[in-house]
Amino acid sequence: MSKWEAFEYQTGDETKILRLFREVFGFERSLEHWKWEFLDSPAGRGITYLAKAEDRVVGQYTVVPVEMVVRGRTVMGAQSVDTMTANDFRRQGIFEQLAKLTLKAARELGVEIIYGFPNQNSYPGLVGKLDFLSVAPVGKFRQRLDWKRLAVDKHPKSIVKSVAKEYFKSLRATEKSIKGLERCQRFTEEHDDLWKRVSKSVGLCVAKTSSYLNWRYCKRPNSTYRILQIRDYDLIVGVAIWNQDGINATFVDMIADSETVAKRLKYAVVREARKRGCKFLQGWELCREGRQGSMFRDSPLVAEPWVLVAISPTRTFAKQDLSIEAGWQIHMGDSDGI
Repeated sequence: MSKWEAFEYQTGDETKILRLFREVFGFERSLEHWKWEFLDSPAGRGITYLAKAEDRVVGQYTVVPVEMVVRGRTVMGAQSVDTMTANDFRRQGIFEQLAKLTLKAARELGVEIIYGFPNQNSYPGLVGKLDFLSVAPVGKFRQRLDWKRLAVDKHPKSIVKSVAKEYFKSLRATEKSIKGLERCQRFTEEHDDLWKRVSKSVGLCVAKTSSYLNWRYCKRPNSTYRILQIRDYDLIVGVAIWNQDGINATFVDMIADSETVAKRLKYAVVREARKRGCKFLQGWELCREGRQGSMFRDSPLVAEPWVLVAISPTRTFAKQDLSIEAGWQIHMGDSDGI
């Protein structure tokens, strides 16, 4: 068994952390991205503990602070990300010890909720040894957008013509319903006003303030997000964020002050994605018992290999307060993976 010791992150450790990241996950992460995620969050710097062996970083447990809203009340939260252990140091208790140190530091800083989407390696330790609550599996929807090509491949021309007529009829109705649609480059006080209205009815989610949204979607290095908003009578009533990777569009995040606005935003993203040549639209939702469909009704949810987990380091919230019944609102943008 190799000897290692636990330390809190110190300036200069990031180079060794990125070397471990490449070893564990198999791809490079830039120093610019690391600084954005762990040093520049508007809620505070990341809380990180490392396992060191001689001149190497061989393990990490870290959480990134974010404000969260629980039943209309704003609290300090954090997201657990980038848990990793070097292959030659596995099964030596590194994960558990670093996690306990990080949770203790988070508790002392007043972090009331930590959430994350652990992989299959981390999940048993978080739930079995560290008392995280398993909230719900993450589901992925995938909607086909090139409906016409699909119809031509599978159906006679007469049916395609009939489908096309109904489609363009619904599309015209959709275009009429997206009055007030605008593109947005940055988030402002107007978006804070929208969030204040929406947050009053939120169960549990990340606080979507303008400072958070600008950090998450406008300042993330080497990432391009497309932002659509709807304005009614000079008031912003909804925002949707999506991105494109080739023929795939991803529904990343949404804030809407009514179900009607949410529906208009979904139509808007579909329309914009089609215009840009996307053939598929995908996104995340939590799998809820008794519910088969997704936010796009004709696209079923398929369980991903990730599960939303949560804990209250300060014990402010009991486990039932963090359960799926608490009204979690999760989109793909609430993870650090996109």
